[in-house]
Amino acid sequence: MISRLDDDKYPEIKKILLIIKKLNIKVDIYGDGNIKKDLELFIMENNLMDFVKLKGYVNDRYNKMDGKYNGIIGQGLVALEALTMNYPLMLLGYNKIGGLINKNIFNRVKNINFVPADLEDIDLDKLQKDLKKLNDKLDNYQLRKEIINDYGIKKIDKYIEIINKLNSRKINCLDNCYNQILNIKNKEQLFYNSLEVYNILKFNIGQYTYNPELKTIINLFDKKEYLNLDKNLYDINVFVNNINIKVEKIEKDIELYKKEIAEISIKNVFKKSLNEWILKIKTKWRK
Repeated sequence: MISRLDDDKYPEIKKILLIIKKLNIKVDIYGDGNIKKDLELFIMENNLMDFVKLKGYVNDRYNKMDGKYNGIIGQGLVALEALTMNYPLMLLGYNKIGGLINKNIFNRVKNINFVPADLEDIDLDKLQKDLKKLNDKLDNYQLRKEIINDYGIKKIDKYIEIINKLNSRKINCLDNCYNQILNIKNKEQLFYNSLEVYNILKFNIGQYTYNPELKTIINLFDKKEYLNLDKNLYDINVFVNNINIKVEKIEKDIELYKKEIAEISIKNVFKKSLNEWILKIKTKWRK
């Protein structure tokens, strides 16, 4: 398996590891991220030590993996690399186990960056059936030829021809977009959480994109009724996180107020008692 070990990947990684144990399959995980310690704990708590090994991040994946495994789990660029090495590929992403990629599914996912967004989330029984089909007819899952046909040098030459014919303004927009993203100040913030990245994309390529989701986002925040909304709403995780921070601050403030009120109450009670005692003394002396 090749994957970032980040929060958004954690649910799907846990899901596939529990199924892998039931299938008695051993997996090496290549990748790093902020959930590494949580994942190590999850592996120990679920007795997965004999099935799962964390290999960390490696630069030379091709040399590390070529010919050494029976298949690869991942999505996106990982999928392209796996299929280029003629490995069977299991798609994992969008909190889904997309299953093994055969020639039919290849044609469904090749135009959406090899992610399982439009595939069903398969269960243990379906995965067992897929693995049986893989063993019976391996060549249906070895798709190097398809990768070369669709992404080989001849295809790239065609794309270069198209790019060369593009309006120079559009090329400059892409170039500006790339350079501005490289120079954003807050590099610690996740790419998809970044308001800076959103604004760069909107300014440079928003008017040219054919991506309906990006157009929807841009149109949403250009409408007058949404002008007062915090634009971090486009990523719900950021919005929820901000709300949680505010709630925590309010809760801390409430605790402080409670202590202050308690102290004031004690002082008032003591003051009242003291005044009553003084009054009694004065009354007594008057008599």
